Amino acid sequence: ERISRGFQDFLRTEFWPARWRIYELWLLVRLLEILKGAGGRLQLFGVDRGIWHVRYGPAEERVAGLSFSAGDVFFLYQFWRDSEEGADIPDLVAIARGGRPIAVIDPKHGRTHSRSRVQKVLTRYATQLDADLTAVINYFPMPSYPFEHVRTPMRSWILASDVAPGTNASRRLELLFEEAVRGRGFHETGEPRASAAAVIQPPATRG
Repeated sequence: ERISRGFQDFLRTEFWPARWRIYELWLLVRLLEILKGAGGRLQLFGVDRGIWHVRYGPAEERVAGLSFSAGDVFFLYQFWRDSEEGADIPDLVAIARGGRPIAVIDPKHGRTHSRSRVQKVLTRYATQLDADLTAVINYFPMPSYPFEHVRTPMRSWILASDVAPGTNASRRLELLFEEAVRGRGFHETGEPRASAAAVIQPPATRG
């Protein structure tokens, strides 16, 4: 009864209708943690009186950065860029100072994101933004695209679902993101790289 009452209270908060945005912010924080683990020195932009203000809406401003001996990596949230084919609006972009994107990740939160729909988005962002790693992911498990990873010597593309806290898909994405960043030289000597063996773990359950 207490659990049920607490859940009903949660449904009445402002967080429930915005759970898709919470998913985006969760992923942003996880990626920042990965780069901190690789030895990056973190700086958050937009902090006022101890509160990190992350603006929602089309933006070109950095929300965070990490400094390495090899240079800086910046994160943009709700990235916006106009092109001849229309606007490109991936939710998360990691980019080196003065360089092209390292990773472009577009998280989805819903069962209406069919394979054809997300494949179209993935192809567009991979073509237009030309990042080392381009990924379109879904919080919910989708049988039509559980986890697909295509790699060439210079680029990597991911189409995946069930990317949520504690899942194998989430861990695989994190490892591939770390690999892309380290591939550009953004890590400090002596910082251990996460083992791919950590991917093998019991699947998480969630409502």
